[in-house]
Amino acid sequence: MLPSGEYGKFVINKHLGRIESAPEPMLLYMEALLHAYTSSPFPDPLTRRAGTEEALQWLSSGICQPWSPLHGGPVQVLFQIA
Repeated sequence: MLPSGEYGKFVINKHLGRIESAPEPMLLYMEALLHAYTSSPFPDPLTRRAGTEEALQWLSSGICQPWSPLHGGPVQVLFQIA
């Protein structure tokens, strides 16, 4: 990924056991990518799932289903996940 000056904000919600962000496609797919990158055979203490399991769960959830055609950044993140 090349530096583009863009940034995203992720918040840890310990009560719900998840990481949260604004419902923007780039952030949603980046969250799944980060879960996949940091996967290990042991479950994460926050989510109680392995990274790959969390990424697959996140990508199959309704919030990750595009509500308009995807272009640019979100498509590149999905290619990295694939």
